[in-house]
Amino acid sequence: MRKTFQIDGYAVNKRGNTVGIHYTLTSADLDTAKSTAQLLAQQGGYQHVRITRVQEVAA
Repeated sequence: MRKTFQIDGYAVNKRGNTVGIHYTLTSADLDTAKSTAQLLAQQGGYQHVRITRVQEVAA
């Protein structure tokens, strides 16, 4: 069953500044949601991605 997760963290942008990141994803489990958020951040040009919070929310 697919669940909705809110994922928060921080990463370094192309200018070298630390920025907060936030994603709302639908995924089968917590680990998949976390890895998907990290992949999306890297594809968005962020480096040194750190996920600090993963929370399941009611859809």
